[in-house]
This record gives sequence, structure tokens and C-alpha cells, in this order.
Amino acid sequence: MYYFWEDVLRKYRAPIVWFIGNEFRGMPSKMDFARDVGISMLVTQTLSQQVIDVYHNHLGCKVIGLPVCGFDNSVYRPGPPISEREIDIGYRGAIGPPWLGHWDREVIAEVFLRAIESNDRYVSDISLDLTDRLPWRKWRNFLQSSKTQLCVSSGGEIFELTDSTRLKMESYILSNPKFSREEILTLLPPEEERIRLRVLGSRMMEAAATRTPQIMYRDDFDGPMRPDIDYIALNKSHDNIDDVMDRLRDYKFLEYIAKNCEETLSDFASYSVLLDIFDKALDDIV
Repeated sequence: MYYFWEDVLRKYRAPIVWFIGNEFRGMPSKMDFARDVGISMLVTQTLSQQVIDVYHNHLGCKVIGLPVCGFDNSVYRPGPPISEREIDIGYRGAIGPPWLGHWDREVIAEVFLRAIESNDRYVSDISLDLTDRLPWRKWRNFLQSSKTQLCVSSGGEIFELTDSTRLKMESYILSNPKFSREEILTLLPPEEERIRLRVLGSRMMEAAATRTPQIMYRDDFDGPMRPDIDYIALNKSHDNIDDVMDRLRDYKFLEYIAKNCEETLSDFASYSVLLDIFDKALDDIV
């Protein structure tokens, strides 16, 4: 597909910086575009050095990683003390496409809904229904009303510049509309050959700014957040879910997690910090 502004960019003499997004599909055409217009620097949303190296080796330009958004507590302000919040576990998610190679968004919701069914001590508000998604002010209020939030890192289990795995999965799903999760997983490359692309999502920043502790899978992404220091760590096997549930009433621990996460992400991803990183990277191409 031809876009007139590609010709404009080709003739542009200043360095061209491209903030790439949706790095899980359409990658061949995106790489063609980057080469055609002659970008000077690519900014990826991941902090994975493996992904950064793949981009650099393919394009030959400077590549840096920055989070998809920054930490800003001027809009997402801290909520009341955790002991005063009404909801024990909150979550809003959406079912992801199978070619992400994981069902973490759905599974974490399913696991906690089952845990809460057998224990009426807890108040939850967990939904994967798109009609339950919230506009930003209501979303902020939802965070401020939650003692904890479930959270899953953005991105997928496979990063490729060819889209080959995604195309293979889409072809399989077209022929097998009643596919199972197990069938889809067999279409992934061997684990030792995969490059993962899991990133810090905006909801992590927003929860941190409202001082809402997050329950997340342990070591699920690249970034500064530390398990059981900046977030409540859930094992992928879910064998520690009873311990996680017990901590929902340990308000001192929850405040500890919330404070640490706020400080960690503020130091790591405030807009002044991100702009400084970007400004220094520009020095290398100007």
C-alpha cells in the first residue's frame, strides 16, 4: 500500500525517529517502511535486550526501549488507605488473540474467581467482558477503590519480524474454529528458540500512581519491578494462590507493596526520566 507521506519522509534530511507499536503483527511491512524511509532511530516499547538486538541487526539503526507510557500521579492520584477500600480484588481485562501465545489475561481472572467462590470473605470485581470496560475517570476511581488489582504484562510469548507464527496460527484457527489452547501452544516455536516480548503496560503505571498493589505473575516481563517488593507475586503454577489470598488482609504488607511500586516506577518511568533518556539517545544521531 502506498502512502504519499512516505515520499515526504524519504526526502526529509533531518534524522527520523520512529516509535513503533503493536510489535506482534504486521512486522514485515513495518520493517519495509523503516528501511524505505531510512529511519535513524527506532523506539520499541520493550526493554528486552534480545528484541533491541534483533531490530538493530535487521535495520542497522540506533534502537532504544522505552515503556509504552510514563508514570504520572497528577491524573492518577493516590487513593485512600488500603484498609478503607471496598474491593479486595479488582480487574478489567480483555481476551487476547491466540497468536500472542498465552492466555494469562483470562487465566488469572479464572483462577481468582474460583478462589473467591469458595471464600465469601472477599469482595471482588473481576471481568473480561468488554462492556464492563471503564472510561478513564471511572477507571481511576476503580483503582482507588481496590485493595489490589490483578495485572498481566502486555505483549506475547513470541517476537518475530516475519509474522510466520502468527500466520500459521491464523491459518490453523480458520481450519479448526473449535481449537483448544493446547493445540495453539503446539504451533509455537521450541521454547529455546523463542524471543519473548512482554512489556510494562499503562495499567501498571496507573495502579502504581493510585498506590494500588498489583498481583502479577512472577518475573513475567522486563523491567524494574521486583516480586513481593513492588508487586505480589503469583506463580505461573498457581501453587501459592492461598498465600496470595491470605495477604489480602495484611494491610501493612499491601501498603509496603504499594509504596515500593510507586517509588520504583516513579524513579524509572516519570516523564522527566524518559525524556532525559530519549534526549541522550538523540545526541547519538544528530
